[in-house]
Amino acid sequence: NSLTGGQTSPNLQSIPNFAILVGQSVNFTAVGSDVDVPAQTLTYSLGAGAPLGATINANTGAFAWTPPGATTNLITVRVTDNGIPPLTASRTFQVVVTGPTATALLAGSNLQIGFVTVAGKNYRVEFKNSFADAIWTPLAGAENIVGTGGAVTVNAPVGSNPQRFYRIVQLN
Repeated sequence: NSLTGGQTSPNLQSIPNFAILVGQSVNFTAVGSDVDVPAQTLTYSLGAGAPLGATINANTGAFAWTPPGATTNLITVRVTDNGIPPLTASRTFQVVVTGPTATALLAGSNLQIGFVTVAGKNYRVEFKNSFADAIWTPLAGAENIVGTGGAVTVNAPVGSNPQRFYRIVQLN
């Protein structure tokens, strides 16, 4: 114990799991503590296998990561003191990243296409009459949809097209 000159391991507060959409980021500050006297310096790091682009500030514990696509990752954060020998505590959390979910409902002469957006991201709905078509055509009125973090519904007139293929493109 610290009163008799012994050394204790640091403590790292729990870190929640995250479920986010593609385009969103994970940001939090890991909080470590150590009861040793004199006070020891704590350093934060990521464990082996951390995803590309994930960062943690060694001094503050500030974690940041914007996943590049749909994925599931287990990430370990470590806090290490500067005692002799250095002691470490760690916490592992999960990040599940899913792509936007789309729905389609035929309502009269319109196909209603709904999808969830990420605030601040821009989207476009495009279509092809055949998969063999070389180019996707932007759907009129759905060329630049600004995400709010909520669901969006756009209407695609069915017209004389017995079939059509649609996609939702995140522009940024």
